[in-house]
Amino acid sequence: MKRAWPVVVLLLFTFAGPLTSPGTSLAQFPDQRFPSGDPFLNMESQQLTQETLMALRELVNVMKELQSTPQPQKERLQALSERLDFLIMRQQDLAMRQRMSRP
Repeated sequence: MKRAWPVVVLLLFTFAGPLTSPGTSLAQFPDQRFPSGDPFLNMESQQLTQETLMALRELVNVMKELQSTPQPQKERLQALSERLDFLIMRQQDLAMRQRMSRP
């Protein structure tokens, strides 16, 4: 029986309930996940996207105005400029809708 005593004590502590009440915990940690819902991070990301698109549009406009650019490339640059205009407007629309839906 003397050899079984440590096993019995170990089993008692194993099946015993927690020392604290169930309503409290020893430590509560804040949410450590990446803040995907962080409004400032999201707004900064949208601003960077918009400024990148606008810089690309300016670059296309400068290339289009060069005298050495052949006409077929100017037409392609014009189409690219129109596409960038569409992307900029679409990105602005999405950013506005997201800002308005935020609580």
